Amino acid sequence: PVHIQLEDESTESYVSALRANLTPKIQLVSIIVKSRRIDRYNAIKKVCCVEIPTATEIVLRSTIADDDILPSVTFNIARDINFKLGGEIRPININMQDYIAIGLATWTSSCVSYTLPHHLDYVLAIVSSLNNSLSEWFSHANSYVNDNDLHKNAGTLVRMALEAYYQINRVYPERILICRDVFSTLDDIEKLTKIEIPSIVECFQTLKYCPLDYKPKLIIFTLQKQMIYNYSDYVKTEKVTIPNKNETSSYHFYLSSQREEYSSITARQFLVLYDNTNYPVSFIQQTILRLTLHGHQRRNFFIPSVCRFAHRLAALTGETLGELPKIGSITNLFYL
Repeated sequence: PVHIQLEDESTESYVSALRANLTPKIQLVSIIVKSRRIDRYNAIKKVCCVEIPTATEIVLRSTIADDDILPSVTFNIARDINFKLGGEIRPININMQDYIAIGLATWTSSCVSYTLPHHLDYVLAIVSSLNNSLSEWFSHANSYVNDNDLHKNAGTLVRMALEAYYQINRVYPERILICRDVFSTLDDIEKLTKIEIPSIVECFQTLKYCPLDYKPKLIIFTLQKQMIYNYSDYVKTEKVTIPNKNETSSYHFYLSSQREEYSSITARQFLVLYDNTNYPVSFIQQTILRLTLHGHQRRNFFIPSVCRFAHRLAALTGETLGELPKIGSITNLFYL
């Protein structure tokens, strides 16, 4: 490894050192900083995500100066570096073959109290798996000027993810799991069901190498923030058919943590908005649960990892970079 010591803590010093030493051969940049500064963080990420795409690990010096927490801190750092460089995060058994897990997340300028000089208004990001072991990923983000354009283009991003899956596996997935990021109001649900879901369903017929009879099993679900746990709903969930042209089913259920540090009376509600499969609800519950257990949860308990990655990419693009990251054909999560 190459060690570089800076003369001062100015943002310009970090940026100049990165530009002078980064090359395409460098796999990782590990930076130790003395304090939290949003302007410095944004500048580092902009160089390593836009100018020269490189995985970064930014560590606060105080977190590695405490011997009591050093073992856990170093473990977390090593784990983060592992999956940023393309390593397997955590082996899980989804009980499916030929499937793709997709996370869709949005970011708007109203999410923060400040804006960059060249900020974006709306960002839609997608992260999708490229293999069954969830070790390779397709990532992409687009910016929009209004909310309607964002929702209408959800199908376009899903089509890009399916094409990327085909380039790796030479076949389109037979099963598609799409997790939409956290919703807060019923208006969000209405936009998903009336705009996004139809655009996603229609995108299958525009695939470049799509066979005429390609009709994958599709499950689209979203989730809400923690709420009161309702045990009867959790154990007695049943499919309820909603009359529409697709004859799909919509239903909801709860997942509750039994860990001591989390309250046992709260849970996260999951809403399955589209389901054209014949899988029992219990199987879908178990599948979504396994997706939430993929990767370290930290504070985002019961949020599928693929949705967390997409949410991070959307926030990075809109809040930190103010422009689209340069991801290209990179299949690891270097931008996290």
